[in-house]
Amino acid sequence: YEVNKNEALIFAQRADMLSDEQMLLLEATETYLNLLANIEIHALARNNLQVLNQHFKAMTKRFEVGEATTTELSLSEARYLRAKSDEIKARGDIEIEKSNYFSIVGAEAPKSLSFPEDRFNIPTNIKEIIDEMLKSNPKIIANGLRKKSSFLEVSQVASNLLPSLDLNLSAQNAWAPNTFFEEYENYKMELSLKIPLYNGGYNYSDIRQKKKNAMQNSKNLDYIIKKTLSETEILWIKKNSLDVQIKSINSTIDANKLALDGVKKEAEVGARTVLDVLDAEQDVLEEKVEFIKAKRDKIYTSFAILAKLGRFNAKELNLNVSLYNDNENYIKIKNLWLGFE
Repeated sequence: YEVNKNEALIFAQRADMLSDEQMLLLEATETYLNLLANIEIHALARNNLQVLNQHFKAMTKRFEVGEATTTELSLSEARYLRAKSDEIKARGDIEIEKSNYFSIVGAEAPKSLSFPEDRFNIPTNIKEIIDEMLKSNPKIIANGLRKKSSFLEVSQVASNLLPSLDLNLSAQNAWAPNTFFEEYENYKMELSLKIPLYNGGYNYSDIRQKKKNAMQNSKNLDYIIKKTLSETEILWIKKNSLDVQIKSINSTIDANKLALDGVKKEAEVGARTVLDVLDAEQDVLEEKVEFIKAKRDKIYTSFAILAKLGRFNAKELNLNVSLYNDNENYIKIKNLWLGFE
């Protein structure tokens, strides 16, 4: 019972290590995606700042010759200052994420970053995801093995109530202590039977305690399964929502670009004001920013689903790193009862 209990704990700790590996990779992935998104948002903010700067300069010249009102000049300046503030904030967000990246990865962020291709090989329906999650999620596996270990511990403690039979053999060859010239040999065999009659109730108390621990581990497993199931379903719903959202944003960006072109042409003939043009440009910018954020969230959500399935680790991702063989030392000592390795 003790051997089987410890073996279950070994495999539980392996699952814990796999879970920690996934969480670390997921945290690094989140920082990478945040940094990439902030860089692209900063590029949009910088381009918007240049456009609004040109608007503001042109409006200033028009105001000087009396072709623009004070209100139009103030609106143009306000939009320019807001764009300047957004660009400064975007630069600050990049530096923050670079610092986060270094603290997690231990190295400076690469100069060139790009969104990974959408090749996550995630099951197409929630039922397949749940089935795989129940079989492969490392947290569920670890808690299931701890439950098994705790019930084996109950059996181990209960065995203390049974009789035990010990056999001891000894052999001795030595010089006689009186003469030191004669040798003598001594052989001894002892057979002892122990029957536990009374131990102050300690053994029964220990059994009750181990049973409670086993039931607690069983409840913990049920809780982890329910929690992981809920989190996985939420991630699945979020991923599907982001897929639809990305398509919608793409359509909105195309529509806003057409609207912007139309507003610019109407402004040239006096049918639209400068404020209308600025509003149309702001709409395009905001949708582009939302597209970047939605794309980032979708990729992170896909990776989080892979983690729930136990597939977000160096081995499953086929990373170019040296993999740790968690079975090598285990096999060496598994059946080693006597001697050394």
